[in-house]
Amino acid sequence: METIGNIRTINLENYDDKSFFPSNGIYLGDFESLLEDKFPALLFLSKINGLCFLTNKTNKEKMHKAMQNIVLRFLLEVPNGMAKLKMYDPEGLGDNLIFLAQISEKIKGENILIDNSELKRMLQSSVSEIPNVIQKVLGHKYRDKNLIEYNKLAGELAKAYNLLLLADYPHSFTTETNQQLFRILKSGNRAGFFTFISVDTTFEPQKHLRVLWHTEHS
Repeated sequence: METIGNIRTINLENYDDKSFFPSNGIYLGDFESLLEDKFPALLFLSKINGLCFLTNKTNKEKMHKAMQNIVLRFLLEVPNGMAKLKMYDPEGLGDNLIFLAQISEKIKGENILIDNSELKRMLQSSVSEIPNVIQKVLGHKYRDKNLIEYNKLAGELAKAYNLLLLADYPHSFTTETNQQLFRILKSGNRAGFFTFISVDTTFEPQKHLRVLWHTEHS
């Protein structure tokens, strides 16, 4: 996973693959048994709403590299236009997710977000889009399916998946944005929303509240 640091520019626009989702799992590496037998470590993203990475001062950089590596592997296994990224990194000002900033703007859209107001807008947009996918894309015809299953049958009408990357949670999160995030985590999978969160285990709630209060009243 360290090789991600050598990536300068990643252009996936011409990548073509008939698979609409890595149903066989995202390859992460190899497990090794006590007998030294090796077998692949696979992540079946279709069965979860996302991933959580616990960070501290010593492993923070490695965890963020791992998170970006998994996202890049996902992007390489779906056709062009079938995945959109939404990224938020308030503490690192984008540096924690910097390698994903190099991919095509058609995939990542805007820059890595760093402001709380941008976070609220991003989460609210996702909260609004999830029922839209369930009601208008899946609808009555596909009410017993999720977006992954729908896309296998939809052909040119296939709809892109959304990958949300949130670095250093819960920095800059409020009661409102937490509620929005929990709504996405609860029902996002069916609508093709997958969330990747790095949680800062050294976070001090009282210190955060003091800074937040000072910011809002200054």
